[in-house]
Formats: sequence, C-alpha cells, structure tokens
Amino acid sequence: GFIYNVRTQQSTPLLNDMPVALYDCCVVAKNNYVYVIGGSSRSGIVNTVYRLCFETFEWTTMAPMGIARCVFAAALKDEYIYVFGGINGGRLSSTERYCIYNNTWEDLGDMPKGPRCYHCAISTTGNEIYIVGGCGTRFVDVFDTGPSLTWKTQTYLCDMPEERDYAAAVVVKEKYLVVIGGFDEDDAATA
Repeated sequence: GFIYNVRTQQSTPLLNDMPVALYDCCVVAKNNYVYVIGGSSRSGIVNTVYRLCFETFEWTTMAPMGIARCVFAAALKDEYIYVFGGINGGRLSSTERYCIYNNTWEDLGDMPKGPRCYHCAISTTGNEIYIVGGCGTRFVDVFDTGPSLTWKTQTYLCDMPEERDYAAAVVVKEKYLVVIGGFDEDDAATA
C-alpha cells in the first residue's frame, strides 16, 4: 500500500505491508487508525480486521467479524464500525457492529430488504446510516444507530428510480442523497 499526501501531492509506500493481501474489503478511519475489514484473499473470503496505526505504521490484527464477507458496505458512526450484507458463498443479509474501544463484534440481525452486495453505506450527521442500492436492488434503507439499533421506515426517503450496484453515494448539505455511477439492471455503466 501507499499513503498519498493531498497537501504536498506526494505518495510514499507504507513502511509495512498489510499482513495479508486483500481485495473487495472495506476501509474505515478513526483518529490515528485505519481499519481494513473483511474482503477476499488468495485463500478465499475472510472475516479478519487489520488496524494500521498512523503514528507507528504498524499493523495489528483485531477481533474478527462473526461472518466472513466481501463486497459488503461499512460505515463509521461514533466509536462503532457497522458492516452490512456482502457475499460469503451466497448473498448476505446480516449486519454486525464493531466497538473500536472494546475490540468486540456484535450481531445486529438481518437487513429488512436483504440480502445485499455491491451496495454502499453512508453515515449522516444524526444517528442514521443509509444503505443504498446493491446487486439487483434499488432500495434505500435507513439504520438507526441510536439506543434502539433498529431499521427505520422513512416516509421522506423513497427507493431509487432504478437498480444500482457498484455505485458511490454521499449526503450533501444534510438534504440530498447523491448516487453516482455503478451498473443498472441491464449491467450498463451509468453516469
């Protein structure tokens, strides 16, 4: 891996390689740490979590997820990392949450409109995480990370007009959910 400094526009290789080469994983950053979660290696789909310290550039193996998964979605909310769906032999509906401070995983049950893969998860400024699209779906779901840890049905948030997988999404001005790119139901690339 490498680190790119956006201010100096210089890239430098990481001092230490990640313990295992991965793809189809998710990455989340919190404070001075980068968490690389799940994905696939040459030996198959993994449940591992590796943490890179940005002070020492050393890797640490953290507690593994309950279920190995790749092509899933992850989002950071406060001191928790949430993972949604993915693939492990078949498509997954499961949701898990990782506590950064306790290094523990917790099963949060299944997504109501799962299974999902090749989708995205977007944290909002409140307690919500939006789960957007995925293979064969145009659904937009809302997970409430507050004390109830429940899926919400929002009257103000409707499904996308078409299926999107491999898309990117972001919330802008706490008002707009912008979904860009990906593939539609005909596997045509979209703008």
